Amino acid sequence: MYIVVIGLVFAVIAYAGYAVFGSFAPSFTSLSHEAEEVSITETVREDTVETRIRVTTPTKNAKVTSPITIKGEAVGPWFFEGSFPITILDGNSNVLAQGAAVASGNWMQEGFVPFTATIYFSKSPTDGGKIRLHKANASGLPAGEASFDVPVRY
Repeated sequence: MYIVVIGLVFAVIAYAGYAVFGSFAPSFTSLSHEAEEVSITETVREDTVETRIRVTTPTKNAKVTSPITIKGEAVGPWFFEGSFPITILDGNSNVLAQGAAVASGNWMQEGFVPFTATIYFSKSPTDGGKIRLHKANASGLPAGEASFDVPVRY
């Protein structure tokens, strides 16, 4: 009877995700007095904004005029319903215009999807600025926010 009860207790503990026999596992040590060197190589893929979106037009620090056509590719999760927002900023981070990039293909995938946007903007009071591409964040949660800036000249 006790064995059945103990077995049920261990089963419940294991089902809850806890290690049942971890503390009872024997400990093995090397009989050799020489130190063993263990090398573990781990490949780490950095998941940064730069690995999730690529802008081909305009290039960095390009001279741009209105209307501007923005082209590139982004991974599917960057989009929501096939688009994501874009903001054109002057050198003081003031908004000159806003628009949206639209997927040119099936955006419901993990891989890269081409996009394009044409945005009209007002004259900039500064010589430089940036184009900010925002990851679509339908939830509005801070964890879902990301953006990528392309510096440009006006």
